[in-house]
Amino acid sequence: MGLFFVRYISNKLKGLDITDERIFKELSKIRVAIVSNKDLKGSQVIVETMSTTGAMIFSKLDLGRYLKGNSF
Repeated sequence: MGLFFVRYISNKLKGLDITDERIFKELSKIRVAIVSNKDLKGSQVIVETMSTTGAMIFSKLDLGRYLKGNSF
């Protein structure tokens, strides 16, 4: 299953010309935080600053869709 996952992601990012090792290194650096604000009801899920390569991977895999609509 893990190999299938690696191949799937590599295939999705084929046009970026990034090695598998670099892809997973960049993915491991992506940090998500839950932020609470008294003025807002509930909390927000945010993605912290990432490298340009990490941002390209995040965008190409459309990882933001997993954060939308999540409130805590």
